[in-house]
Amino acid sequence: MQKKFATAGVQNIRYRIFTAEGCTGDTTKQVTIAPDPIAKPGVPAAGCTNAPLQITDTSVVSSGTIVSWQYDFGDGNTLVRAVNTPFTHTYTAAGTYSFTLITTSALGCKSDTAKKTITISDKPVAPFSFAGTPCIGNTITFTSGYTNTTGTNWYWDFGDGQVFNTSAGNTATHIYTTAQTNITVKHVVSIAGSVCAADTTFTIIPAIHQKPGSCIQY
Repeated sequence: MQKKFATAGVQNIRYRIFTAEGCTGDTTKQVTIAPDPIAKPGVPAAGCTNAPLQITDTSVVSSGTIVSWQYDFGDGNTLVRAVNTPFTHTYTAAGTYSFTLITTSALGCKSDTAKKTITISDKPVAPFSFAGTPCIGNTITFTSGYTNTTGTNWYWDFGDGQVFNTSAGNTATHIYTTAQTNITVKHVVSIAGSVCAADTTFTIIPAIHQKPGSCIQY
């Protein structure tokens, strides 16, 4: 016979025996019911593929200590830990995952399963190219390889102290006003409502020339 008590603490268990002859035995015993822990994982609701996701824990038990944290990440990976210090997990494929945690106390009492839903998205990929004659005063056109316009912001750093943000399209133009060499141009794409931005891409313009010096078409 098994009974699950709804509350922790001292409980009275009454045990009665009835014989065929009509005799009755009656005894009461006190037992102490240990509390179940409460699992409280901390995990973001959204993340990016191949980007470490930080996981924290604030699980509690009203008496005693928690000695085991059993994680199921929903992607085929599980982990049992003996400490609740922050750690990371990396999802390698986009999708929606069911993340769960069960904690166990030193007395062997287990928590209910705490569940979280995590949405993992791919990062946009944003290579870019440039075209134009690299002379002072000439227009250089930069073209991003990311062309989806839904909620997209294209960020450009032209390497001369000038930057440009636009949601109007995947091209940008820029005019360099001084001669210089080895200009590093940076580009990032971000998507509205998404935590995933593209990794920064780079390219180097070898030189911006004085006019009317030699200008080579790229």
